Amino acid sequence: MILSLSPAKRKEFNTIYHATHGRLYNTFLKLTKDETLVKDILQQCYLKLWENWEQIADKTDIYPLLFTYSRNIFIDELRKIKARKTLLQHISASGENSGSSEDHYILKECLATVNTAVKHMPARRREVYKLALEEGMSRRNIADLLSLSPNTIDCHLQEAMKTIRTIVNS
Repeated sequence: MILSLSPAKRKEFNTIYHATHGRLYNTFLKLTKDETLVKDILQQCYLKLWENWEQIADKTDIYPLLFTYSRNIFIDELRKIKARKTLLQHISASGENSGSSEDHYILKECLATVNTAVKHMPARRREVYKLALEEGMSRRNIADLLSLSPNTIDCHLQEAMKTIRTIVNS
């Protein structure tokens, strides 16, 4: 992909990067107070810019586009963090309530069954499932990433959940 742009276009990309990076970095550092998270967000942002470079008509004032990319990535990261916290709270609460090793064994078996079901899904459905439920990506971002329509993503997720329910309930 790097070689797909001419040296002049690469220079233009680098100029935009150096002109906007500091401003974006400071803006999102104030929001997150986490340098690692900001670096990840900006890396994804500039990667998305690079991937969409040829489709961007007006490159003179690109900061608003980069800000939008960064904001959306930031929101996705917040969703992932929230989902992880909710899962950890649920696991913690279920551990406090049950306390029995039998319940832990049953939970472990259920998770193993779900993992087996996921392994047996068609590759694309498995990829969509993992991006949505394990990575916490939105269906729109998955659609953009995989070059599919959001409706196709919905169908894959519905079929994935149907497969898991069938295997878990059998």
